[in-house]
Amino acid sequence: MVGWDGRPAAGTHLSAYGGTPLSKDVPACVVGPSLPAHHLGELGNDDSGNASNPTTTSRPTHRTHPAADVESARGIGAVEYTDVDPRMFAEQTHTFHAKGYARDPASRKFVGNLAQVYASGGASVSEAQAAAGKRKREAKHVDDDDARAAGAGDDSGGRGFAVRPGGWMDRHLTLPAAEEKRKQDVAAAAADKNKTTLDASEVDAAAAAAETETKDSKNVATFHGSSKQDYQGRSWHLCPRELTGRPDVSQSYPPKRWVRSYAGHSKGVSRIDLFPETGHLLLSASMDKTCKIWDVAKGRQLMTYAGHQQAVKDAAFSPDGSLFASVSFDKQIKVWDVERGTVVMEVSKASAVPKCVTWHPDQSCLLVGQSDNHVVQYELSTGDVVQEYDRHLGEVNAVFFLDGGKRFVSSSDDKSLRIWEFGVPIEVKTVADPSQHAAPACTREVHPGGKHVSFTSMDNKILTYEATDKFRRASKKTFAGHNVAGYACRPCYSPDGRHIASGDGDGKLNVWDWRNGRLVKTMRAHDKVTIDCAWHPKESSTILTASWDSLIKMWQ
Repeated sequence: MVGWDGRPAAGTHLSAYGGTPLSKDVPACVVGPSLPAHHLGELGNDDSGNASNPTTTSRPTHRTHPAADVESARGIGAVEYTDVDPRMFAEQTHTFHAKGYARDPASRKFVGNLAQVYASGGASVSEAQAAAGKRKREAKHVDDDDARAAGAGDDSGGRGFAVRPGGWMDRHLTLPAAEEKRKQDVAAAAADKNKTTLDASEVDAAAAAAETETKDSKNVATFHGSSKQDYQGRSWHLCPRELTGRPDVSQSYPPKRWVRSYAGHSKGVSRIDLFPETGHLLLSASMDKTCKIWDVAKGRQLMTYAGHQQAVKDAAFSPDGSLFASVSFDKQIKVWDVERGTVVMEVSKASAVPKCVTWHPDQSCLLVGQSDNHVVQYELSTGDVVQEYDRHLGEVNAVFFLDGGKRFVSSSDDKSLRIWEFGVPIEVKTVADPSQHAAPACTREVHPGGKHVSFTSMDNKILTYEATDKFRRASKKTFAGHNVAGYACRPCYSPDGRHIASGDGDGKLNVWDWRNGRLVKTMRAHDKVTIDCAWHPKESSTILTASWDSLIKMWQ
């Protein structure tokens, strides 16, 4: 390469022409290892011992056209003159010194360390800096949007939902293990290639393949047990034989003592759910972006499901327990296979932040309440949106099926309850009153008696409604005495229907008598908000509680 004055630039690589790189100390003239002897004889030594040309002063002071000397210099290792943009030359020089490779402007091929070309995607120094700045700006916009959506420490306008953990530092400055492994694999594959140059198209193809591999590795499930099958070949998630066939609870009692803790989450737990009917497994959703399944009897974690980029808001087992759904503040909805740990259905970018998820009783679809005031129905087999219910005026926080899936009720920040015919986007009834408060949480199932469903109200009460055709308020089934204002604490029923329990904002567990509404038991359960609780379906006095202190506890 040559500079603006036609002289070869210092440090120009001449290996392609049979020459050697020019040093800064070597005059910018036609040089090379194969110069004839009569040319070398023209160089002498001055007093300092350096090479010099005594005939220089006798040469004409004007320059001839650069091309005049090219033909006579061909075949003897000379420099060919070419026009190069000084900025491009400087950029490729810096890239070569920083990354070990550069792009030939004539052939558009790469020379140098090809393994590094694969690993970095062939980007120059300036391109890498521009991409880093763009990622930083985009991340800042995402964090600002998340902060506004989270309500500055509260995920939905001060109601006490889960705070989105981490930030730009957690997501961008910490290199994930999958990304690190990808770069190592790409570099190793490039080192094995017996090529001296690499086309730009090949670099783009390698980068695209590496990106696909990274995307496929986003959903990771880690098994923590010793074996996924027992000695009889039964899968780890099935109910043990010694626990099957247990009779239903005939009479329940409030718990009296703490039994054990389930520790494994690094941040607060937002929701828990017991395995349908048997209750031998416990599903937990956490602000640490993961879901876990626990062995209820032994208190140890069995499987961790990682795939969300932000805090997981809600998770729920399917009716048969083979799948579970999770929704997160990253606007992703995932349906996981419990046994294999794979994602069978995924909505990578919902229209708004999902707040809750509920399975249809026949397990054919999901209903998701969102922050854009909609209830969205997703088909399980395809992940497509089948129907949208958009009559609410505020964020939808809870959805509950009635009559075996023929109807459902939704609760919103607009302080109303709306009853819908399944599949029809117009509500059949609206329950609203000027004195009514928002109800951000409800029980997972209908009362064992089959006629009631209870909601947590923001006036520090649990309100009950008749789950019949009329769907009206059961005024005698109101439970008070705890502090839940600002928190979406979900209540639960005992298996025999004699009691109802709920956590509160003070970290307590409260149990009421269902018949007379009297508060029969209050105990200090956690250091922070007791956001969720679940009564074991096969044990008379066993309740599991979840809290923002990252612990799950069992009480009996």
